[in-house]
Amino acid sequence: MLDVIFVILHYNTIDETINCVKSIKELKDNKKIKIIIVDNKSPNNTGIELEEMYKDDELVDVLLNDNNSGFSRGNNYGYTYMKEKYDTKFAIFCNNDIIFNDREIIEKIKNIYKKEKFYVLGPDVYNPRCDIHQSPIPIVNSKLWRVNITIFLNKLALTFFGFYWFLVTHLSRNNKNKTNEENKIQEVKLERKNNVPMMGACLIFSNDFVKEREKVFEPETFMYYEEYMLHNWCVKNNKNTIFEPDITVYHNDGMATNSIKDTEKNKCRFRMEKILESAKIYRKRLKGKI
Repeated sequence: MLDVIFVILHYNTIDETINCVKSIKELKDNKKIKIIIVDNKSPNNTGIELEEMYKDDELVDVLLNDNNSGFSRGNNYGYTYMKEKYDTKFAIFCNNDIIFNDREIIEKIKNIYKKEKFYVLGPDVYNPRCDIHQSPIPIVNSKLWRVNITIFLNKLALTFFGFYWFLVTHLSRNNKNKTNEENKIQEVKLERKNNVPMMGACLIFSNDFVKEREKVFEPETFMYYEEYMLHNWCVKNNKNTIFEPDITVYHNDGMATNSIKDTEKNKCRFRMEKILESAKIYRKRLKGKI
């Protein structure tokens, strides 16, 4: 049995994937690990490049998806392959723009599991570019009333997108980034928490989870709300989830999304369309329709 399998979802940005793999290989206690790269049909053929690059590397498997199936389906593709081919104590699913800078992470995961028997463990996902900690994510966004508001506002904004974009570009000049003081306050508040929704850019699953679930993310969305639907399932089924700030990963956020749409306006519309699609699916989940 392997100690840890890392499943990396790749799309276009090959340097980020290579750096992610490199950081995994530099971890301590890395003798019994496997790395699975899932290429989500990158249009720039970087999946094929990665397949060629790692063809003689026994640590790395590269899977080429038939289409860009989005976050949930792409990860589920890697999850199915992992379950069919390997047996592992833990599985870490991450975006390709994650760097595993904590070299003790494998030993820490083992120790936490001995004490807590978790199903899902979420590390502190730190974005150095924006100087923010992205996990856990706001639990208020998981409420039905908040999802209804999100659907209404995104429908409205997309209907009048030209006017919406005009407002966004002008208002953003006065509200660009959080101040350093705000970030320091957030940093102080980081503490271990149970049963909170955690950032999906990096999630750690125990073998208990893997044995029970046929898919890691379900129902499947292209982007957004995956973490809330995972959290919803864990709460309903009394599965232990932990946010652990003692484990930190670096997140160079948005690189793959940036490669999909080449202008800020297009990226904004793309994000809103995907948020709307996913919010509608999550609303059905909350209402018990799926």
